[in-house]
Amino acid sequence: MDLKIEIPEGDNLNYRNIAEANWILPTIRLLAIDLQKKSYVTVGDWFRGLTDSSVYELQELAETCYENPDNEESMEQMMLLAMMLASGEGTCDMKDMEKNRTQLGMLMSLITVVGLERKGFVRVFYENLTLGDDMGNAVIVEKL
Repeated sequence: MDLKIEIPEGDNLNYRNIAEANWILPTIRLLAIDLQKKSYVTVGDWFRGLTDSSVYELQELAETCYENPDNEESMEQMMLLAMMLASGEGTCDMKDMEKNRTQLGMLMSLITVVGLERKGFVRVFYENLTLGDDMGNAVIVEKL
């Protein structure tokens, strides 16, 4: 697999390359297009705006990553999504891989929570969704 995505030495991802990469899920590519137009996006607003099919697509990706962490293409897409969302809200540090891994885990949890909400099992407080450190004690979900 010849990947077009390179993590730059600076603090910015190349959203144009991401948007043009056919191997990346459409939902992730659409976020790259949005981030080209506006550099700030909140995680909660982004999740709120997703279609049910996009949420399902992300759930499938997260499940693949969980069941087979050696699947490089799936893991790369999920990490890329986490970095894009964190960058969009100003909480991404490209050089801090430990923080990036933490944000990856947080993102996979948020995908699960939003999926449960779309099925009517829980209520999500989208205004509290973030990949930043300030989510720590925030209530993000309640059982219905």
